[in-house]
Amino acid sequence: MSESETEFGRALQAVFEDREERSRAGAAAYAALKKSGKLASHRVMSYRCAHRCLLLDVMEFPEPVGLIFHLPRYRLSPAVNDETSSPEGRAKNTEDGDRRWKAHTAAETFAAALNCDHLHHLSIRRERIQADLDAGPRGRVIILTQADHDPVREVEWVTDDTR
Repeated sequence: MSESETEFGRALQAVFEDREERSRAGAAAYAALKKSGKLASHRVMSYRCAHRCLLLDVMEFPEPVGLIFHLPRYRLSPAVNDETSSPEGRAKNTEDGDRRWKAHTAAETFAAALNCDHLHHLSIRRERIQADLDAGPRGRVIILTQADHDPVREVEWVTDDTR
């Protein structure tokens, strides 16, 4: 491996470690604000279902944390849960080993699958989240329905046979 490849690898690892650290700090800050009842003071926007369940909370904290994206815990019906997950996945990613899925907090925007007791696997793209952030105002609530589902489209691969 060349020196430039090694240097690139170290730089990339540093970026990932920084993002992980900001995610951990954001998760801790989110939990503390939730416990104290002061989430609204840092909320940039949130997505909710028509029943008002929280789907995604976007928070802003002082640097070095910055924007944080929080997916709350949720549960699925037994039928949907069995159809859309494996026993191994449930064991690793749920609080109870079955239907109560863990919350996740991340330091960067992402394409998200949003869930609550009423909406299941509602895909929302990173570009939509960014456009909603850019549109403002701070603290707004965006109601999503199944009609907002926007899955990432399959890429049509170009091969020698199709050129």
